[in-house]
Amino acid sequence: MLFEREVEEKIGQDGKPNLKRKASRDGHETRHVVLDGPEVRISRLRVRTVEDKEVVPESCKAAQE
Repeated sequence: MLFEREVEEKIGQDGKPNLKRKASRDGHETRHVVLDGPEVRISRLRVRTVEDKEVVPESCKAAQE
């Protein structure tokens, strides 16, 4: 939910047309992160710019670290 909120703030709500949008959702990706010892699976949104470059949400980077 944290990742979804960040993506929504940056590129807008899912399903709402926005001609000024510079990136869009591109599915989900399952990742493994270590949280206080155990490894857990998280599902993060994939985001791509209109130039087809992947953007990793800051909250996902923080979770991986």
